[in-house]
Amino acid sequence: MEHVPGLLTLVPPRGEPAPLVVEVPRSGREYPNAFRVSASFETLHAYVSMYVEEIYAGAPDGGATLLWANFPNSFVDANRHIEDIDPELLAEPWPGPINPGDKSSRLGTGLIHKWGRNDLPLYDRKLSVAEVRHRIEAYYQPYHQRLADLIDANVRRFGASWHLSCHCMASVGPRYSHDRGLPRADICLSDRHGTTCDPAFLDAAIGAFKAEGFTVTVNDPFVGQECIRRHSDPPNRRHSIQIEMIKGLYMDEETFEKTPRFADTQRRMGLVMARIGAWCRQAA
Repeated sequence: MEHVPGLLTLVPPRGEPAPLVVEVPRSGREYPNAFRVSASFETLHAYVSMYVEEIYAGAPDGGATLLWANFPNSFVDANRHIEDIDPELLAEPWPGPINPGDKSSRLGTGLIHKWGRNDLPLYDRKLSVAEVRHRIEAYYQPYHQRLADLIDANVRRFGASWHLSCHCMASVGPRYSHDRGLPRADICLSDRHGTTCDPAFLDAAIGAFKAEGFTVTVNDPFVGQECIRRHSDPPNRRHSIQIEMIKGLYMDEETFEKTPRFADTQRRMGLVMARIGAWCRQAA
């Protein structure tokens, strides 16, 4: 295992290697010393995708490489475009291109999060350009470079690579979502409307989840964000899918504590990853 404090952790395959990278970009809980906020820890920590790297801990047994970010997504969000910066957060004009996302910066969860739980502000100050640049250069870019290197290594070794970007979501659509108030399926698989992977990979993933009893939707309520956009190139055999799993499968969404369902969900997810890993070995 490779652990770079504050940045990332990597677990290599334990079983027969597969050209599959299972990646968790938003569950980090190693808070940098330079992360100065005015909000309470509960407010700050609410949008961290807690325990997701543990749910996927069995992926290396099926031959996958498991990578996760150690830094919290509230500090800098690896699943946001590098230009998705809210100018209202800054003490001075951003010197480069800026493109705040309608469904990210507008909601306070762009590249640099502005709000936490219950829409409470994280800061009582403006951030300097130097501070934001440091987060990008010391955390965001090195994480994405490591992920790109893993995908490149699979392409060199196997001729192709498959990538799963793993996340969690509320079990019921929140007030700002198009499905507000509605219960969600266990799993949402996203390929940005057919642009980030070959249809056969999506079909294989759907089948693997359904075989273990999970209910599945595709591109609803999420279509996929930066990690799969940035690292996919289907014509060149680089395929990416985003996975969202409802938190109710393994944790209490109010207290953030693991529930008795955690161990069984983790076991079932290991079987899903083994199925997908076997498919990738055959498809390479």
